[in-house]
Order: sequence, then structure tokens, then C-alpha cells
Amino acid sequence: MNTKRIVFILSIIFAVALAACGGTAVAPQISEQPTQEPAATAAATPAPKPMDAITVAQNFLDARGAGDLETVSALLAEDVRWRGTPYLTGKGSVMTYIEADIDSGFTSEISDIRATRGRVTYSWTAYKNGVFYGSGEDTIVVENGLVAAIESYTALGSDSRPDIAEAAFTASDAGFSGPEEITGGWVKISLANEGHEPYHIQLVRLDAGKSLEDLKAALTANPEIYPAWAEPFGGPNAPDPGGWTAAIVYLAPGSYALIDLIPNAEGVPHFQNGMMKALTVTEPDGIIAGEPLPDVTIALNDFAFFISEPLAAGEQTIRFLNRGTQVHEAFLVRLEDGKTADDYLNTPPGAISPGASLGGITGIVPGDGQYVPVTLEPGTYVLFCFLPDSGSHAPHFALGMMQEIAIK
Repeated sequence: MNTKRIVFILSIIFAVALAACGGTAVAPQISEQPTQEPAATAAATPAPKPMDAITVAQNFLDARGAGDLETVSALLAEDVRWRGTPYLTGKGSVMTYIEADIDSGFTSEISDIRATRGRVTYSWTAYKNGVFYGSGEDTIVVENGLVAAIESYTALGSDSRPDIAEAAFTASDAGFSGPEEITGGWVKISLANEGHEPYHIQLVRLDAGKSLEDLKAALTANPEIYPAWAEPFGGPNAPDPGGWTAAIVYLAPGSYALIDLIPNAEGVPHFQNGMMKALTVTEPDGIIAGEPLPDVTIALNDFAFFISEPLAAGEQTIRFLNRGTQVHEAFLVRLEDGKTADDYLNTPPGAISPGASLGGITGIVPGDGQYVPVTLEPGTYVLFCFLPDSGSHAPHFALGMMQEIAIK
């Protein structure tokens, strides 16, 4: 793959809400906010901001653990839904259930917390009088500063988490092919490359009334800035020709564009030559899959990768979490024996690359997280972020987002 590619970055950093979990016991404090905060914009009278989703959900959890029904009620939206086991609608019925839950004397241990875009999935184990009672998986959804939904799945009930849905796309030299419409929630987006060049999928969510042509015109006019009405939502990074990659992403209902930002041999981004496709994401009906449980988390910081624990050989799911203040991507390559990241970067256009692409994720906003299922063999790998810095315009890998990894 020619790694000297043109990529685009969002000019306005979106504040991405995250959530934390709820339960009958006090949970550990959770923080997945960006490690660096962007400079505040001066204002004569700053508008009050609602609590972030982590704080809302943590307060909800603490109040349930303390039996503070007044605070619990204040944190629930009027039309809050409790989906799964049981299935309830409205603050009154949910409060009745929570009161009974508090009075039951159960306590819970919570683990495996994964928060993305105002949602958090977590595992729980329940005890009564110190004796194991059951286990399950829940999700709390925070919208507009309130708990909007609690999705509860218990091993003791009839409901269980559905499998993550899959949507398969193919890239060829003629364009993208694949479904026109999919259901929202956690979706495994796969990309098979049947063309002669590397292609990837950059998902972009469009505001109502905007089209593929609007996005194409905006990015053609200013290739380093997404318009304010378009938000990057990641997707599978580029497989080599003849290869296949996948990314598990959370898609909110709305209108999306699938675009390819990689330039061809003449330096023209593929989207300008037709590598664009519209996708409609519909509202899920009923229970949706919970956030995946990763084997390892790789944080995308400004400007470095941080790996939660050493990568090992074998099948695994990697979570990529943007903890920076800019849009970041992750591109994973297995190097040939004896080759380095610099060898890969300095491959002349048209020459055989000294590495094989394992994909990764395309650009995601701060606070967002996506997952990549991958099989790793012993060898040397390298992670890159090719997106340009919003200030200097230097590629992120030149600022430190390039890391070699040895797997034994």
C-alpha cells in the first residue's frame, strides 16, 4: 500500500458523550474522557453545559447503591425505557422496579465496562447475603443529561444479548457495493477489496438534507476539513488488494456516506472518482447487541498509541479508543522479517510493499471507540495514524503516532 496518502480531518472537534454503568452496588469510578482537553473558547457569558454522560450514569449508580430514590428519579428521563428483563416504559414504572430492586437486598459487582457514544455495556454478578445469585449484562444510555434507557439482560431470564449484526461491503475499481440500508446499533462492517489498489471505508454521518454530492463538493473544495454537518464515524481501514478487513462500529440512526479518501496513482482521492456510497441506518426494533468485550485496548492519544497490555499471537478483538483531542485512525501492518516502519513508509509508489495490511479503523472523533477482530501471528507489526494535525498539518505519524510491536 502506498502510505503517502491524502486524508482529511474534522475541523470542529465534537464532544462525544460517554456513559458509565448503573447497579445496586456502588461501581468503580470510570473515566474514558480525552486525556487532553482543547482550549476553551472565550465567551462573555459561557452557556451552562449539562453533565457529561459519565457523570450522569455514575451519579445514577451511586444513588441506587445508596437507596437515594430522589436523586435516582431526578436522573431519569420521563420516557425512560427499561428494555430486556423486564421491559418497562416511563419513569413511574421504572421507579417502581428500582424501588423493589433496592428493597430486595441484592448487591452487585460490576466489571468489563465499555463506554461509547453515550452508551455503556458492562457485566454484573449479583449476590444476596453473600451468596451468588446470578449474572448478566446491562447497558445504560444517556441522552441530554438524563438516563434515557436501561437495557438489562440476565442469565436468569429468557432474554439474552443478540449477536452483533454484520454488513458486508465490497470495493472494486468501479466503486462500493453492499447494502443500502442496515439497522442501527453495533454492526460488524466488513470490506473485501476486489480492486487493484488499496481501498478503505470512511463512514461519515450527514445531517438531514445533506447528500453525497454535498459531501463530495465540500471535501473537494477543502480536503483537510469536514463540513460542520458531517461527522466521521470510522469503519474498516484498508485491506490489501485481494484482502478483507472488518471493524465493529456503533451506528446511530441517520444518513451516512461511505467514502474512500485514499488517493490513486495520480494523487486524486478515490471518492472524487466515484468511491462513494449512500447508507441509511434505521432505528433498531427492540433489544440490540451490547458493546463487544475486547482482549486489549489501544488508546489513540495526541500523539501516541498506548496499549493496555502486550499483544499476543492468536485470534482477538482489539478496541481502539480515541483519547486525544483530534480525529485519529489506526492502520495496522505486519512487516516482513527484517523490515521496519520506515521501510514501509518509504516504499516508492508502485513498488511491492514490505508489509501486509491487517486493516484497523478509519477516522473517529474524540471519545469514540471501535473494535477490530484480527488474527495475529508471531512477527513485527506497526501501527500508524496518517491523519494530519489540525495545527501544523503534519501527519500524526510524524508527531509520534507510529509504533512498532513485536509479537512472540
